[in-house]
Amino acid sequence: MTIAHFCNYYETKLFAELFEKLSYEKKIQQHVFFPYYKKLNQPPPASRGFSLYVKKSVPNIFRHFFIFRAFWTYLIFSRDLLKINFDVIHCHSFFNDGMLGLFCKWRFKKKLVCSFRNADLQMLKKKIWLYPFFLLIKSQADQIIFISNTMKSKLPALNGIVIPNGIDELFYQDQQIKKINPRSKLKIIFIGRLIKRKRVDIVLKYYIRNQDKLELTVIGDCEPTSTWGNRQLRKIQKNKQIIYYSSLSKNKVKKELDKNQIFVMTSLNETFGIVYIEAIARGLPIVYTKGTGVYKMFSKVVGACVNNPTHKNLSLAIDNILSDYENISRNCLKESKKFRWPNIIGSYHKLYQDLVKK
Repeated sequence: MTIAHFCNYYETKLFAELFEKLSYEKKIQQHVFFPYYKKLNQPPPASRGFSLYVKKSVPNIFRHFFIFRAFWTYLIFSRDLLKINFDVIHCHSFFNDGMLGLFCKWRFKKKLVCSFRNADLQMLKKKIWLYPFFLLIKSQADQIIFISNTMKSKLPALNGIVIPNGIDELFYQDQQIKKINPRSKLKIIFIGRLIKRKRVDIVLKYYIRNQDKLELTVIGDCEPTSTWGNRQLRKIQKNKQIIYYSSLSKNKVKKELDKNQIFVMTSLNETFGIVYIEAIARGLPIVYTKGTGVYKMFSKVVGACVNNPTHKNLSLAIDNILSDYENISRNCLKESKKFRWPNIIGSYHKLYQDLVKK
């Protein structure tokens, strides 16, 4: 079985990891096509176990001309596509890759899979003129993939399946149920960029009002820079009791999670939030916002959600967690197993196999 992937977001390491694991664990032959528009800030992740084709597409000023851009990108990759005998086309973004996928489906008569991501949802909300493309891709795609139930619920007109992202096996090593010492300060941790929708300000307000009972760790940089983000960063740096890191390696993130007891990120418009899964894999109950991110992704209680991100609601959510802390921590370890890469890869493999058999 051979898959042709179109992936505008290949610079994100998650995709390289996905393709690598598909190659080695399921012996799927893969060809990844990465058309870029802006100047690359760094070389794309290395390809291990799959073929990678990287080419400059149209100039950045033409990126919103979807039909022209898709046809141009198809032309620059056409020689490579003609050399391979692929069975399935997988477009890893609905709009940026989907139109290119349509040209290839029509030309090569192959099955088409399209993933729908947060970037696609935001584009559809802001650019009404994309709706005809939405309907066209919807009518032609053989399967559509969402990364969370939250994303799927926002698009009832779009039928598809949910396959979440996986996390590094590192986070499953030496798992333990967490415990609370009522005589010690509660240790909470926030991991995320210091941007408005991540709502680190709510965490800071809650911490400042309960500083005598809490320890806070914050991991996240201020990119893209903004007045709001710089203001939050100054608050963090001014308070010498807050442990702050702009960024850490995965191994160090794991160590920081192990030092803490509750993960808090009442983010808005979060479509998945892989850090929530990394936290529960280390046994930490999580606080998240209702209707976003990992909401309704678990069969057991793994924390608490807030309807509206405020420091008062955050306080209530943490109190709810503390009332049954060890059981919730135990649930976290059990629920995290569904996000192991072998399970994720198995879902993709079954999807591809089913399409090829049709």
